[in-house]
Amino acid sequence: HLHTGRTHQIRVQFASRGLPLLGERKYSELDDPCEIALWSHRIGFTHPLTAEPMEFSQEPPKEYPWTLFE
Repeated sequence: HLHTGRTHQIRVQFASRGLPLLGERKYSELDDPCEIALWSHRIGFTHPLTAEPMEFSQEPPKEYPWTLFE
């Protein structure tokens, strides 16, 4: 469960453990037929002006490659 991290850092960490992300082309030698499968299910932060806590969530699309994870 990743709680934070920039896209690049997450890609490097997974690849260094021999677990490249699906669709990852920079740090993987796999030839996957899709875009990178990196999705943030939920993100939250404090609004910089109002200090109101904000949280957003979104399910991934119901299409390849996301259907592989159902």
